[in-house]
Amino acid sequence: MSGLEANERCPVSRRALARVADAMIMAAFQSVTWIVCGFALALIARPEFDDLGAFVFAWMGLMMPASVPAVCYEVVPTARRGQTYGKRCMEIRVVPWNGGGDSFGSRPHLPGTACMVRWAIPHGAGLLAAVVAGVASFRGHTTGESLGISAGAGLAAWLLVYASSLWDTNGRGWHDKAAGTVVVSGSAAELATDSQRA
Repeated sequence: MSGLEANERCPVSRRALARVADAMIMAAFQSVTWIVCGFALALIARPEFDDLGAFVFAWMGLMMPASVPAVCYEVVPTARRGQTYGKRCMEIRVVPWNGGGDSFGSRPHLPGTACMVRWAIPHGAGLLAAVVAGVASFRGHTTGESLGISAGAGLAAWLLVYASSLWDTNGRGWHDKAAGTVVVSGSAAELATDSQRA
């Protein structure tokens, strides 16, 4: 079978709500990390933002540590259970993709590398777009404007990767295809668990 049955497909609305819930939880974790890193950066480095190198250093000094809680929150539970908190609330699960139907869910959990790829593609696209837009806009704008442009470009790239699931028959985004996964409804996830136990 080359696709999911209708009752196995994860509705877009449930997937979007799960993503919003997960994004809000990760934003809370990351905000704390940004505040701590921002104070540390101000005390230790004291960069002057009229220099492009200092701007990039400061930006990366805040963004890189902020990815640690996101990795812990999203990658680890997805690898162990196929679900983050948001997906569990929406009764959806990430399972291995082998063509759909009764051929998915053949493993009790996803490989950590697949979950890391699944997380890294949307977040990496967002980070790359943010850095490129921030550096490109730095000379002609104030620091605040550059940060706003950077954040907007990063968010747009991040959303585009998740939106790519909208035009796939089985709801698989670019990150799902790269990781070899699919997001299925709760009933499909139960089928996958049952087939794995059998």
